[in-house]
Amino acid sequence: MKLLKLALGAAIALSATAATAQDRVYDLGPVVAVSHMKVEPGQLNAYMSNLNNLWRKSMEDGKRRGEVLDYGVYQNMAPGAGDADLTLVVTYKNAAVMDTSLDELDRRTTTMQGSVSAAQQATVARGKLRTVMGSQLLRELKFK
Repeated sequence: MKLLKLALGAAIALSATAATAQDRVYDLGPVVAVSHMKVEPGQLNAYMSNLNNLWRKSMEDGKRRGEVLDYGVYQNMAPGAGDADLTLVVTYKNAAVMDTSLDELDRRTTTMQGSVSAAQQATVARGKLRTVMGSQLLRELKFK
């Protein structure tokens, strides 16, 4: 009798789960990474040149692998005091593309920048051009 009750309870739970899945009106979509930057005075051209070099190459490499769907740099046309000047937006195929092994990331870094050490030095140099004001990681919910 206990076994029958357990089986009946499991069947009810499964049918409730199936009904919930059928009622869901959305699926998981792409993941969007948004980074807000405050560019140091007089450094916009230098920072854009920096982005045009390594960042853009890494985005294009991600597009070739099918991991990056789109990317862009957006300028805040009316920033207030303390607001970011630029926003970098990257749309990834899904969250799984962000789960890359450290060995693979090191391989990519070495291919693009010569060494992990060179990449670290470039990160320090880039820090003199801008301040990261914040970031968001968003997932699109697509209606079925």
